Amino acid sequence: MNKIINEHVKASEVPSRLRQGIDDSAVVTVIVQQESPETDAPSRAQLFDLMKLARETAVGISTDEAAERVRRLRDEWDD
Repeated sequence: MNKIINEHVKASEVPSRLRQGIDDSAVVTVIVQQESPETDAPSRAQLFDLMKLARETAVGISTDEAAERVRRLRDEWDD
């Protein structure tokens, strides 16, 4: 990422839309920084591949195990 810093610049040298509320006679620091490009969102095919991989590698539990976990969490509030 590129970044340029200019210190001790007269505010009058900065475009007015960028120095809103700063007096023309003030001395300012100007920092110009290149924004990082937005990362491209994954394609529909990539999303489906990721979902497929997640399903294939996920550790599943039975309905009875899930119900038991819920009961234990619920019972914590009764103590």
